[in-house]
Amino acid sequence: MKVLLADDHDLVRDAIGALLRMDEPDLELTAVKDLPEALAAARGVSDFDAVILDLRMPGMNGLVGVQKMLQAVGDSPIMIMSGNASKADVQAALKIGVKGFVPKTLTGKSLINALRLVACGETYVPAAYLGSAPVGPSDANHVALTDRETEVLGQLRQGNSNKEIALALDIAETTVKLHLRSISDKLNARNRTDIVVRAIEVGLA
Repeated sequence: MKVLLADDHDLVRDAIGALLRMDEPDLELTAVKDLPEALAAARGVSDFDAVILDLRMPGMNGLVGVQKMLQAVGDSPIMIMSGNASKADVQAALKIGVKGFVPKTLTGKSLINALRLVACGETYVPAAYLGSAPVGPSDANHVALTDRETEVLGQLRQGNSNKEIALALDIAETTVKLHLRSISDKLNARNRTDIVVRAIEVGLA
């Protein structure tokens, strides 16, 4: 996987880089510290599988910088990252073409899952930042799923295998697995059966 990571904090770049390399031994990571360096890297390499962009780093100026990156990376999907982005910031970024958002409080496991989903052409947004996605009755977990996750969950409840779900939804089987991991994280479920049980408990299935 070929990834461009742009963040102005050395510690963040090093930590994310180490995390990704543990999960992706063949990772080709380009790590830069600000928007000008990110734009230069994007113009030099046109086939990044994903771009991780800090929304608040120097030179960004909010969505202005995001728009510049969208133009520079072509078809490479962008996932923005921030420690203090508002729901409005995230929704606005999605509207102009960003494919995902990860808060800096996200766990390493969830970050990797988010990156893989975005690299597969899907969209990743944590439940707390979702707009009109289906939300179950109020409960301690405040669980919410994206539209695609809801479709995958519906197929899973019917007892379909990953291959059958992929065929039904016209997506790759690996993408189905990524969605199931995301659903499992949100529901704190241990396996496929537990996903369905937990979803029923919180009113999502």
